[in-house]
Amino acid sequence: MTKIFIAYRREDAAFPAKIIHDRLEQRFGPESVVLDVDAIPLGKDYRKFLHDAVTKCDVLLALIGGLWLETIQQRQRDDNDFVRIEIEAALSRNILVVPVMVDGTEMPHVDDVPPQISELVYRHSAALNSGATIEADLKALVSGLERALGLPAPEPSPGTPPASGAPGAPESPPGPEASAEEPPLGTPGTPEGAETQRPNLVIRLSVNPRTGGVGEDFRWTMTVRNSGESEIEKITARAGNSILADPFSLEPGRWRRFTFTSKYTAVGKKRRSVSATIPTPGGPLRVGTRANVLVE
Repeated sequence: MTKIFIAYRREDAAFPAKIIHDRLEQRFGPESVVLDVDAIPLGKDYRKFLHDAVTKCDVLLALIGGLWLETIQQRQRDDNDFVRIEIEAALSRNILVVPVMVDGTEMPHVDDVPPQISELVYRHSAALNSGATIEADLKALVSGLERALGLPAPEPSPGTPPASGAPGAPESPPGPEASAEEPPLGTPGTPEGAETQRPNLVIRLSVNPRTGGVGEDFRWTMTVRNSGESEIEKITARAGNSILADPFSLEPGRWRRFTFTSKYTAVGKKRRSVSATIPTPGGPLRVGTRANVLVE
């Protein structure tokens, strides 16, 4: 029986985790899917239960939402950060680990994650976006797991229309063809392969203060660094949709810093996102990150 373990952070991926859990249960069966802490029986030692569950699984899905990187950086010395421990345990045991990028979250740069789980950033990932594409994303995740695990697709139920391309099926409108070279979900790539998907830019965002009052100035600092071995040209830095400077270039190892302030008129947790893009023949490549402040 296939075992799939879903590792997620409640603060940014609880809802997507439940959606994925329910869909995978439909396909693989209720005994095949473990939803992190929700599967722990009452009275059990959760540390031992999670460790045993990870070591027995065939696949670990690591859900990465907007707060994932910030939280894992803050807790990298925390022995009770079980999301990091789960991923580390699966990687160390050569278990198939599939990152699932939630709502457009980008894969962190290898320099920004704890070294124990740095291999995660080179694993071929899936995506789950809320909204119009969610059904297509779920179907792609299930079929990707079937291929990665070497499982046949389930037989269609009686009365189900033939799949597109099968005899008797209606013709589908032309669309983009899947690449024959696309690797299976969770398979390791190479650093060079990863770099073709992101422009060797490391983006950091800090803020002072982290907690403040309504109407108070929060001072943000964005740093853009070239972590590659060649010059990067025509970099555009943005805070949200606002362009922070004219396009600029960075030589290898060089960095540029931007500061800006913001005020808030209501209390609560507030998120700020920044990004840097460079033009390519196939369209702009983008790297971004987010940070939060608490307005009291």
